[in-house]
Amino acid sequence: MKQYQIIGLDMDGTLLNSNHQVSKKTQQAIQKARQNGKIVALSTGRGISELIEYESVLQDIQYYICESGGLVYDSSLKKILYQQCFDRRLIQEILCAASKYDAMLYIMSNGMCYAEQSAIENLEYYHMGQYKKMMQETVYQVDNIIELYQKQPMEIEKINIFAASVDIREHVYQELKHLEIEMVYAEKTSLEISPKGVHKGSGLIWLCQHLQIPLEKTIIVGDGENDRAAFQVAGLSIAVGNASNAIKEICDVIVGDHDHDGCAEAIEQYLI
Repeated sequence: MKQYQIIGLDMDGTLLNSNHQVSKKTQQAIQKARQNGKIVALSTGRGISELIEYESVLQDIQYYICESGGLVYDSSLKKILYQQCFDRRLIQEILCAASKYDAMLYIMSNGMCYAEQSAIENLEYYHMGQYKKMMQETVYQVDNIIELYQKQPMEIEKINIFAASVDIREHVYQELKHLEIEMVYAEKTSLEISPKGVHKGSGLIWLCQHLQIPLEKTIIVGDGENDRAAFQVAGLSIAVGNASNAIKEICDVIVGDHDHDGCAEAIEQYLI
């Protein structure tokens, strides 16, 4: 078996169980990996601010590939190591297109997340109710997100669009598909948008170059479409048991689901 050096773990639906918690067994596996000189990293679509509540249980994880590869963060140094932002012309087009539909805008800038207060109060309508508590505690809430950007243009690494329905998401996708951007379907009705060439795979490549680790010595564990690019560049791709069949089909290995310590299994059997 190859001697893998680093494992990247997706968060939602992978590292986090149905209660949005990291199990004790998985925490112990992460700690054991670090004690054995291995690196456990996050590979998540979340921004830095969305990870604050997990700082204590993630204390053995130094590197975060955040925002689907748009930002790499060193949790020990509390420092952004790398980020890729949209061209401002593209931001205007994306915001303008999304505003035509019944959808919630969610932007990430320097690891911080921004959304409209009224939308967060109505997250169930946008099929994101399971994240309501997290967003209420970690998102910078504004009255009008487009007006905020127009008055205070900021660097943006990622834009999420939480649509009221699958049909609305498809309308937004069709309106934006001519742009030089990356788009991935997520959750039930969401669309994750990143700059061209930016995805979890590009984030993994950057981190491995930074740490001087060959890509063939990497493992990625995930469950969804936004993990696909990382699966394609990693030395070993692992799907948790609750992943879709389409994701399982492209992975090298399938482990237990997120409620039965799939990440701990991946760490113990393939990293350590």
